[in-house]
Amino acid sequence: MSQPVTVYFDTYFFVRLGQAHEANAAQVVSALNALNVRYVASDLILRELLTSKGREDFNNALVERLGLFHNLPLRIHEWADFTVLSETGPVRSATADVLNQIHDKLTEADSAAIMARKSLNKERSEEVLRVAKESLKEHGFPDDMQGELRQTIEALKNLIPQDLIPLEGITWPENPTEEDLKELSNQLLSLIDPSALARSQQEDKIKYLATRTDNRPFRVFTGAAKDLESRKLGNTLRDVTRISDFITHKDTIDFLQVDHGQMKLILSPNPTHRPLELELARCCFYARSLFDTVRQLRYLHRVRSKV
Repeated sequence: MSQPVTVYFDTYFFVRLGQAHEANAAQVVSALNALNVRYVASDLILRELLTSKGREDFNNALVERLGLFHNLPLRIHEWADFTVLSETGPVRSATADVLNQIHDKLTEADSAAIMARKSLNKERSEEVLRVAKESLKEHGFPDDMQGELRQTIEALKNLIPQDLIPLEGITWPENPTEEDLKELSNQLLSLIDPSALARSQQEDKIKYLATRTDNRPFRVFTGAAKDLESRKLGNTLRDVTRISDFITHKDTIDFLQVDHGQMKLILSPNPTHRPLELELARCCFYARSLFDTVRQLRYLHRVRSKV
């Protein structure tokens, strides 16, 4: 039997598949089965689908239609089981609320990381610094972190969840020099799995490039963004995380579906997006509908078979 064609569909594909007329959905899945497609099941897609409430008919239809695929999904995260979408009741509703809150917090955290890398004018730099200091003060950091290094290090120590990240063997200097701080930084980084650290650094780089000219991270970080603006930025950043997933699993995943905006960024030579840099842009596609998804995959499959 030939190897399956593994496709990392975006969330819109699953939404469209669940909403489609039964006959159209069956036709699309049949066409994808003819191409020997298997879809990727990731916790990112599942979390996005779980954030909705009161859509039992949609969820049941989607789970049933996913069951029509001949190939079992590729689970790049262990718990990514789409059958949980069929769950109903108060627990399902509470799960949606919690996941929405998590998405909001992740968007805020990502915005902070993006702003730390951006070149800003004086006015914006001062505003970002003001907001950052206010946030850090809530966690016990002093106003003058360089002048009060002992308190800064103690606040940093208390910020790390020691039930998850054991700190045995870490040297916490009382009167640190610049070299002491570099050594402490290296010790803390050594607690992180090197492959996880590399993935995180890659994802941060892609997020920065994807929002290089985007004003939304600044507005979210400073609290100026409205809910809709913040949610849209969150969607963009989760799209970027899927691109990072694709790069991490490039030896297993054949094609990645992205939205129109991400496709333009991927193909842009300035700055060079990570998929283009790795010669993976040819494996990415944008589709306007379910049937267009099938057309795009037929084309990509045909091109690949000729190589």
